[in-house]
Amino acid sequence: MLIDQLSQRSDILNLDDLKNRCLGNVAFVEQVLELLAERGEADIALLEESLNKSDYEKLYHVAHRLKGAFANASAKRMSSTAEELCDASRSQEERCLREKVESLRNQWNEFTNLIDRNSGDSQHGAFAVEGAEMTNRNAVSV
Repeated sequence: MLIDQLSQRSDILNLDDLKNRCLGNVAFVEQVLELLAERGEADIALLEESLNKSDYEKLYHVAHRLKGAFANASAKRMSSTAEELCDASRSQEERCLREKVESLRNQWNEFTNLIDRNSGDSQHGAFAVEGAEMTNRNAVSV
């Protein structure tokens, strides 16, 4: 079960906090995680692209958006790294920015690998959590 796997990986996600934010609604927890998984990859890629183009303003805005999305999903470590990236984007120090983007990419890959290993129906992105079905996927904004 995905929820059980994620509970054991509190360094990636604070599942208890996320459940509390979702008022104990496991289906809603799954929607939040699914939307994060769907949208986060594009933003991580955009961070990398912005860094390669030395577009520090765009990098800042994408990092700031990710910081909020990760915080809303109780992914505190990724949110903290995104915040550090926001701060580093102001200095425009290439080496530091590359380290932060790489760190965030690694954390993101760890998160998505965990999700992928435990997803129920990979064609539809549904999570394998007992007793919960995905309903309206577009109802949640992360």
